Amino acid sequence: MAYSALLDANVLHPINLCDLLLRFAERGFYRPLWSRDILNETTQSVARQHPGVSPESLERRVRFMEDAFPDAMVSGYEGLTPGLTVFGTDSHVIAAAIVGHADVVVTQNVRDFPAEALAAYRLLAQTPDDFLIHQWWLDPGSAAQVLIGQSAATRRPHRSPEEILDHLGKSVPAFAAIVRSSNEFARLLGDGW
Repeated sequence: MAYSALLDANVLHPINLCDLLLRFAERGFYRPLWSRDILNETTQSVARQHPGVSPESLERRVRFMEDAFPDAMVSGYEGLTPGLTVFGTDSHVIAAAIVGHADVVVTQNVRDFPAEALAAYRLLAQTPDDFLIHQWWLDPGSAAQVLIGQSAATRRPHRSPEEILDHLGKSVPAFAAIVRSSNEFARLLGDGW
C-alpha cells in the first residue's frame, strides 16, 4: 500500500501549496487522503479569507480534487471522534486518519497533535515544510519536474518557477530554499524554463 498522508484543511487552503501537494501525489510520491469535514473546513476558510471567491469556484476546486483522487475521500470515521477528545476540535482529523490508514497527518498545526497521543495510532504529524522536504529527498529530479510543471500550468498571470518558489516560501520556506539551491532545479531551469 502506498504511503498515505491525510491533508488537513490548513494545507489545502493556500492554493499554491495545495496545488504542489496534489501534484506530488499525482506523480506517485504518496497517496492523499481527506474527509468531507476537511474539505468543508477548507472551503469555509477560503471563503472567509477571500470573500471575492465565488461559491461556484470553491465547489469546482473541490470537485476537481475529488475527480483527480477518487480514492482520497475517507468516510465512516465519525464514530471514532468522541473517543479522541485529546485532539479537541481536530478529533475528526485523527479519526479520518485512523480509518483511512494514513501514515502521516500533514498540518500547519502540529502542536495540536501531540506525538505521544498520535503514537497510540501509529501516526505522525508533520508540517507541510517537513513533509515536502521528505518527498523531495525521495527523488529530487522528479520533484523538481513537479515544480516546473506547476509553473507551466499557471495562467492569468503565468508564474515562472522562481515566482512559484517565492509564493511557496511563505508557507514552506525550508523546502523552497532546498529546491532553489538544488542542482536538479538549476539543471531544469537551464534547459529552458
